[in-house]
Amino acid sequence: MQSMMIYLEPEQKARLKRRAEATGGSVSREIRAAIEQYLNGATPNEVEALDALSRQAEKDLAEMRHDLGDIVAMIRGAMAEIESIRADKAQP
Repeated sequence: MQSMMIYLEPEQKARLKRRAEATGGSVSREIRAAIEQYLNGATPNEVEALDALSRQAEKDLAEMRHDLGDIVAMIRGAMAEIESIRADKAQP
């Protein structure tokens, strides 16, 4: 990699730092990702739409994990009830 000096507005630098901290990366990585998106032809609207979709998908997945936990609990309860019925029938 090569280094390059760029000038940012103070607010841009602060936002980049917050984003890097939120993602566990670095400001440099955030800048490289933004440049890559730009060079690949991604428009700001496309990036914003993708970001919104990914946030929604994250929320949906969290809800699905919660629902799955409830379903597993119901199945375990039903299986325990079936085993109890089988045990009662097996007794003379």
